[in-house]
This record gives sequence, structure tokens and C-alpha cells, in this order.
Amino acid sequence: MRTLSTIKTALAAILAAMLLAGCAMMDLDDPGEFQSLSSEKIPGVKPDDIRIEGLHGFMLNTYWTAVTPKGRYGCMRDLNGEPACEKRR
Repeated sequence: MRTLSTIKTALAAILAAMLLAGCAMMDLDDPGEFQSLSSEKIPGVKPDDIRIEGLHGFMLNTYWTAVTPKGRYGCMRDLNGEPACEKRR
């Protein structure tokens, strides 16, 4: 029984390491992608009018600030890839 418990623990550790490694390999170096994602959720703004700031990933989500002529928006994209942006005050 103890061996089975040890194997389960080892498998859980390996799966957790693989998950974290996958998150670490997320490409956050392409602001153009995030400009396009932001423009989908901010009406009346073209991707070229958006500057991306504070781009970072945490757990399975990606967060950034979209700076536009209409103001600043806090944006995020979850594991499903669907972006969401809210205007900041």
C-alpha cells in the first residue's frame, strides 16, 4: 500500500511540474497579438491605436493594460483564450 501511495505522489508531482513548465513557456513577447485581442473588446479602437503595458502571466491567465486614446483598460485572457477588458478610472 505504501508503494502505491508513493507512486501516486510522484505522478502528482510530475504532472504539477509539467503544468508549471507549460505556463512558463507561454509567449508573452508579441504585443501585436494583445493589441488585436484588446481591439476585439474595446469598441471603436484599432489595434494600431493601442499600446500594451504590464503584460504578464499568472497561473493560467494572462493580464495586460491596453492604453488607448479612449483611456486605459485592464485586460485578461483565460485558458480558453477569450479576452475581456474593462475601462479603468
